[in-house]
Amino acid sequence: MQHILKLAERQKRKRMENMRNEISKLKKDSKKKERIIERLKRRESRAKLAQTSSSSSPRSHVTKIMKNETEKQIARRVLFGESVRQSVEKYYSTLEKKKKPLFRECFLNNARFLRKYRLLSNFNFLSSRLFDQKTKDITNSGFARYKLKKITEQVKRDVKEFFEDDENSIMCPGKKDCITKHKVKKQKRYLTGTLLELHSKFCGNPESYKLSYATFCRLKPFWVVPQKVTARDTCACRICENISLMVSGLHRFDIIRFKKASDVLKTICCDDNSLACLERNCSNCQNLVIPYEPFEEGEVCYDEWTTNNVEITKGNAKKTVKHVIKATVKYSAMKSVDLFEEKMKDYMHHQAIKIHQSRVFRDLKARLSENEVVIHCDFSENYAMKYGREIQSVHFGGSRKQFSLHTVVIYFRRSAYEETQHQSFCTLSSNTEHGPAAVWAHLKPLFEYISVNLLKVDTVHFQSDSPATQYRNRTIFYLLSHALQVFIPKLRIATWNYSAPGHGKGAVDGVGGAMKRLLDKAVSCGQDISDFTSFVRILQEKSRNVSLYVISPEEIDGMASNIPKVIPGFKGTMKVYQVVYHRCDIPGSKKVLQMKRLSCCDCLSCDKFTLGTLVQDDIAPAISAEEQGEPSGILPEVIMETEIMEMDGHSESHAATIGEAVTTDEPQPGSSMNGSTPTTNPHALPVVGSYVVARFNEVGSKKKRPEDVEYRYVCYITSVGADDIIGMGLRSFKNSKHGIIHLAKVAVLDSERQAGGHDVSLKQRNKWAALDEKIA
Repeated sequence: MQHILKLAERQKRKRMENMRNEISKLKKDSKKKERIIERLKRRESRAKLAQTSSSSSPRSHVTKIMKNETEKQIARRVLFGESVRQSVEKYYSTLEKKKKPLFRECFLNNARFLRKYRLLSNFNFLSSRLFDQKTKDITNSGFARYKLKKITEQVKRDVKEFFEDDENSIMCPGKKDCITKHKVKKQKRYLTGTLLELHSKFCGNPESYKLSYATFCRLKPFWVVPQKVTARDTCACRICENISLMVSGLHRFDIIRFKKASDVLKTICCDDNSLACLERNCSNCQNLVIPYEPFEEGEVCYDEWTTNNVEITKGNAKKTVKHVIKATVKYSAMKSVDLFEEKMKDYMHHQAIKIHQSRVFRDLKARLSENEVVIHCDFSENYAMKYGREIQSVHFGGSRKQFSLHTVVIYFRRSAYEETQHQSFCTLSSNTEHGPAAVWAHLKPLFEYISVNLLKVDTVHFQSDSPATQYRNRTIFYLLSHALQVFIPKLRIATWNYSAPGHGKGAVDGVGGAMKRLLDKAVSCGQDISDFTSFVRILQEKSRNVSLYVISPEEIDGMASNIPKVIPGFKGTMKVYQVVYHRCDIPGSKKVLQMKRLSCCDCLSCDKFTLGTLVQDDIAPAISAEEQGEPSGILPEVIMETEIMEMDGHSESHAATIGEAVTTDEPQPGSSMNGSTPTTNPHALPVVGSYVVARFNEVGSKKKRPEDVEYRYVCYITSVGADDIIGMGLRSFKNSKHGIIHLAKVAVLDSERQAGGHDVSLKQRNKWAALDEKIA
């Protein structure tokens, strides 16, 4: 056993000795190889040093040339370098698109000296990204740093303003038309053209500068997007759509080579954005005509939006209604060309209005002074009440109530040294009336805001679209000249500017969309909008940057009842796109409105674009103001009684007298007609603006009633002329026994206090039916 242990110990010692010998040998070999490597490194270093000493660098070579060679020799070397650069540039321009990246990569990878001496800028034709992240550390000269700074600050701002211009994109009015990026939510804007067209327009502007298409697209705001096919436009302009459909039809039949109406404008106009060219007043292009392709006589068909009369049956009655449809029309080729020529004139006029009004509105906001304010207003689409969960009969039935939203954005400047500011408003009402009275009732809180917060304002500019039922009508003209100064006492000048039909989208549509989005979000969280109270409450809780006001139906009805029934109109109202009113405080002066076919805010008193004037001198103010300047939206309500009296004799039928009439002075501040103490003075003529109680007598007859009747009506004095001729306006008032009596016409009283010359319409609800009273 001991022998075996000794043998194992001996073998172990032998193995250990062999391993030590092997390690020692490896160490020797390692040291030998290290010496060899070090020797080779020194040899390589000596070889490099020898090579460097034998050849000079480009800089030292140039220095040697400048010292030893003549001016002619130096010029020849410079000519050689420029020839090489231009040869490379010309060769690069002739390469195919696929080969250019390969050539550029090979050239830049072997351009060590160009990078070292910062000469890559001489070959900037190879790539628009020579100053990007790859080369900016090497080519970061002063010029390169200035260029990068310009792109990030100035160019980005200019491109953003260009895309947000109403000529290049339109604001989406829908509540779902929003987009979010990096936790920033914005209302969408749809492009009015392709990015290529907009890039050409941006670079073609004389005041702009050249910018690559890639940079232009990269700097586009994320909320300005092209319109999707699914997002159909339901507010398109009828004129623009019809001319586009017509151009497409003529192009399809090879009559014209243009695919778009804008291409036709570019052919016959020097500048399709110039007012002179579009109105054919430019001496350079007014004689240019549309080029047509050779065509044969045949039938041309295309789509067109038309209005047709359709007869419908409702119950047992038949009535005719108007339906707007997109129909296919067919004409001969020659007649289609004639129609196209006529419609192109209307389209060019329409484009001139659209472009000019948009530019004036943009310039008006940019050049505001501290005494001016711009009011941009529009009605949003009515909002129908919704529930978090609805039964089938509610969802598909007609049980939904609707509420009205009127959105306003005002632009103002508090001082000459501050930037233009804006404030958004939204007025809410359960009355869905959108007429002139409703417009003024919705604007009343805004006027109060201006009179309290913007004390320097004496010039008001309104901007709106141009529907005749809302903003562009004789009632708005009347309120602009008579009622606005009641709410803004310092008012000197007021203008109302209208956008082209179908092109009135703007910031106010974004406000309406934001309000409806808040309501829908609340509904999606399970809340119910079942009445007007919940409608207002949700908006007041959720809205942050929009000032909200509630307009009661009584305010709208009161405003409507105080507007005269007979208001002089302006012949050619549909051609008016700006109304200008200058306040005149001279007693007895007339209220004159200047009507213009296009807006001009450079000089409001000039006759440029003038269509005529509208004089309103015989109409009493629709809204009376107390001496303290407090706005009174409703005339004082006067309770009258109709008395049936027995007469001794028969006087002349329908005679009106104020022989025993009660005249009242103008209402004092803080008082109303109800509480005034009448003063009986039958022989003194009242003054203009005061109120009188006129008595009308009717002689009884067998056909109607045997007894004589006396009526007493509240009137205001509109004028006192020569020979004591008094103009008296009859107003609506409440009758305590027989309901409401409506009197809308004007009776003229002479010095004998006898009425004559006009018809008076009298209506009683309970006692008897309507009677037509004629004043002898």
